[in-house]
Amino acid sequence: MAACDLSLGGARNALNDAIKMLLKEIRPKLNQPAFVDAIIAAHWRAQSYMLEECVDLWDFCDLLEKSGWAGLKTACKRVKKVIEDKYVVRSCYTGAAYQHSHGVSIYFPWAANDEDLTRYEKSFFSLKTGWGAFVRQFVNETRRSPRKNPRASEEIKIPPVDFSENLLRFNPPYSRFNPPWSKFNPPWSKFNPPWSKGIGDSSKIKNPALSFFKDTCEK
Repeated sequence: MAACDLSLGGARNALNDAIKMLLKEIRPKLNQPAFVDAIIAAHWRAQSYMLEECVDLWDFCDLLEKSGWAGLKTACKRVKKVIEDKYVVRSCYTGAAYQHSHGVSIYFPWAANDEDLTRYEKSFFSLKTGWGAFVRQFVNETRRSPRKNPRASEEIKIPPVDFSENLLRFNPPYSRFNPPWSKFNPPWSKFNPPWSKGIGDSSKIKNPALSFFKDTCEK
């Protein structure tokens, strides 16, 4: 749990500016495979939330700072300092699973469809910082290509998963007495459809291809 200063100006603007500065260092380097690997490693190790769709911003920057890439150290330190000194008033955690929480998380999925990315890019935060454009660039750069093999025939396009519709189908209604967020409630289990298929499932490949070639051995 955390208490943060969300007032317009002050801490909020300072954090937006710090993130904008960080992205000026990150985005031009995303065409370098070694740099992308460093981002993936920091993303992989960072404290995560919400089915790995969000990460702790301080922890991610701390891991990225230690990667040794030129220009990142200063930018990462600035983000961490703003979080510590201004944005997060107080932050507390309990247990081993969330011990690397520092009070503020940020949207950073392994995979996302175009509709979700477009919606996020229109948010106030993304317009101010460019974080949504970065997430789109990261997802596109790290997405796996479809597998090709001698038996491959027809290419199948994977339709985007409509998460809101699935949540309502498995957990009607959105009642505060019946939240869908509990790990004990479907559809979070990988054994419940449609979570076992499509780009919404991160349990098999972090960022799967948007299509596949149907193997001729399939009936």
